[in-house]
Amino acid sequence: MTPLALRRTIRLGYATVAVLALGVGALGILSWRQHQAGGARADAGDAVAVAITDRGCEPNSLTVPAGRVAFRILNRSSRVLEWEILDGVMVVEERENIAPGLQQRLVARLAAGEYAITCGLLGNPRGRLRVTAGAAPAAPDLRELIGPMAEYKVYLTLRSASLAAATAALVEQTRAGGDAEPALAAAHAAYQRIRPASRVMQAELDTALDGRAQDFAAGARDPAFTGFRRLALDAADAHALAVRLQQDVTTLLARLEETMVPPDRMLAGAALMVREGADTADDALAAAMLEGAARVLTLLAPPARRLDAAATTRAEALLAAARQAPASRRHDDFVALAEALSALRDTLGLR
Repeated sequence: MTPLALRRTIRLGYATVAVLALGVGALGILSWRQHQAGGARADAGDAVAVAITDRGCEPNSLTVPAGRVAFRILNRSSRVLEWEILDGVMVVEERENIAPGLQQRLVARLAAGEYAITCGLLGNPRGRLRVTAGAAPAAPDLRELIGPMAEYKVYLTLRSASLAAATAALVEQTRAGGDAEPALAAAHAAYQRIRPASRVMQAELDTALDGRAQDFAAGARDPAFTGFRRLALDAADAHALAVRLQQDVTTLLARLEETMVPPDRMLAGAALMVREGADTADDALAAAMLEGAARVLTLLAPPARRLDAAATTRAEALLAAARQAPASRRHDDFVALAEALSALRDTLGLR
């Protein structure tokens, strides 16, 4: 394709996505407005306690009222773990890297319905969370958020094309033999740029693509452990792993193509990625995680600024600091930015 043809294609894609987004986004917002049923703010004193052992959650079944609910998650297992609330394949909220013997607090706004909760290792049975109906609060004015949703859809479309190309290059490099590490690094970084969407909208595929060995019972030898991180450890079976990875990427991109990511999920995914980047030793991966989150902040800053200029300016300043942070400062700067991104959900009335 010539450069002129490519530019025309991109312009057409922008126009098409924008028009579709106005229609699809409006329908998505109606569904999203229903999803935002809420209730009273939960205080630290009435947090729901959940303990996680090596075998699962205690209790394994919870019932809470709709609205803003606080959870206190205690890790009684022998390894670092995460705890998630899942609505189908979508991550509603999560806390990662809970050390053995320690606890973390999580606050979620939950609509009435049935949810799953992860309970330690990914192979453990999932727990059940039942949310009973409550009074719905006044919903925020969502009309000015349709534009950011549409623009984020365009961003995902363009970055998805880059990921597909990088994954195809990785498959070819492993087929030819030789050093596939540069191609793997490029594809892995390309994936991080869309993970604010994939992490919260397609949790199971995200695990297949970017799961960590410690999340599986047999560690790096577990057959369920696949994706970028497995490929980095297993050069002997590199081509077969790369082909499997490409298949999962293709499935993911097809699902994301049919998805409009609502603003609360945009911010939730961005905060998760920045928090993960805080403990990522690879500079390129951390930068890619930050880039994906930065796009979300750029798109949602204008409506957020009209509601709370100080909170928005603070988030932007923390983003600038995180971009310049040396490795020794990465953790603190990234965590501060993740908290600011999460707080913008309150600013916009999305949690």
